[in-house]
Amino acid sequence: MLTVADLMKTNLKTAHADDSIRMADWEMTIDEIRHLLVIDLEGKLVGIVSDRDVLRARQRGDTETSIATIMNRDVLAIGPENLASLGV
Repeated sequence: MLTVADLMKTNLKTAHADDSIRMADWEMTIDEIRHLLVIDLEGKLVGIVSDRDVLRARQRGDTETSIATIMNRDVLAIGPENLASLGV
């Protein structure tokens, strides 16, 4: 059986909720990624920011505020031992 561990990436980029949108934009551009995981000081996942979230903030001229203002807090996570369904 195929597990999530067989498919997942482990070199993920993270940010903190109080980091600026400008910083998130820079990190995504430099690393050529489309999402940043947002973690708290203990390393717990608290949100996710997409390149589209950053783009909308940039279009509003709102890049100096924290990514907490644009991140999605409704994030579901599963463990690497879970079975991968592959859309079935």
